[in-house]
Amino acid sequence: MFDNKSYFHVAKNLGHGWFYTVHLANLRLTRSTVEPVFGIIKEIMGFRRFMLRGLEAIKGEWLLVCMAFNLKRLCVLNF
Repeated sequence: MFDNKSYFHVAKNLGHGWFYTVHLANLRLTRSTVEPVFGIIKEIMGFRRFMLRGLEAIKGEWLLVCMAFNLKRLCVLNF
């Protein structure tokens, strides 16, 4: 089993302390920008799974979900 804490502890002891700080900075940026969008799509919009099969169909379905999210966001922001 992979344990992030032990991996970063070993990396820090090997002189890769910069890796840990860069990773934390990237993680904070990701949390503040991307994860809330997926949470809104899942919880508020109720999109839990794809209904279609095939990569092209899933791309189209995801495009519709993203467009719906963006339109909803635009309405909230009064654009």
